[in-house]
Amino acid sequence: MIAIVNIEKDPKPFGKHKYSLRINTVEICQFTHKRENGLAACLMAAAKQVESNEQESARRLLRRKWAS
Repeated sequence: MIAIVNIEKDPKPFGKHKYSLRINTVEICQFTHKRENGLAACLMAAAKQVESNEQESARRLLRRKWAS
């Protein structure tokens, strides 16, 4: 199951919120999103954060490989 969960301590109906993208019980990333921008923008923000995290992981892996 893929879930996007609002993790704000005090969520409001509008404004920026912090979300967690999870697959089953594993958190993949966290990102922020303005609720009033709608679902499509929320999904795109999640996708961009996942992509950014994957690129950073690849960079770290390459650095480790070339450092040894």
